[in-house]
Amino acid sequence: MEDNSPGGDNPYQPPVESADTFTAAAVDDTATSGKMQLSDHGCIVVQRLTRWMRIVSVCQYIATGLLVVAGIFMFVLLSKIDTGGFAGSSASKITIGMSIATILLIGLLLLMGARWLRASANQFDEGVLANEEAPLAGGFRQLRVYLILYGIYGIINLVMTILPLVWSKAATWGN
Repeated sequence: MEDNSPGGDNPYQPPVESADTFTAAAVDDTATSGKMQLSDHGCIVVQRLTRWMRIVSVCQYIATGLLVVAGIFMFVLLSKIDTGGFAGSSASKITIGMSIATILLIGLLLLMGARWLRASANQFDEGVLANEEAPLAGGFRQLRVYLILYGIYGIINLVMTILPLVWSKAATWGN
């Protein structure tokens, strides 16, 4: 039988101290002065985080540029279909038009995400270098917007993946 008394060998036993036994620590004047209280290790972690945030934002800017090139290619392809350069039906024109719209939407989301991620990294750096909370809090707000944006992007991507499957399945139901 296991010993459940304080100091026993049960590794799953809650600690002897509870919230009722703790006393509030004395708060000094520096905690309320608006200065950030971040350890040296915390500053290093935030600086490494900002470096990776900048790398990801640069990759997003590059991806946006590639999407613009793909959009231009699709537009040129659509104009060749319109002038009769290719034998294309109206369905292929609609498909290419929807592809251009999708490319532009994804490009816009990437561009906005890169902007918010870069702004967040800049505010993190400013907060660490100035040792102030306000820029760091602003960086976290920008990062939250970035994550919400990519949550929306993920939902749109999921819908755009599932919708053609549902349509193709619905088209075969009548047969």
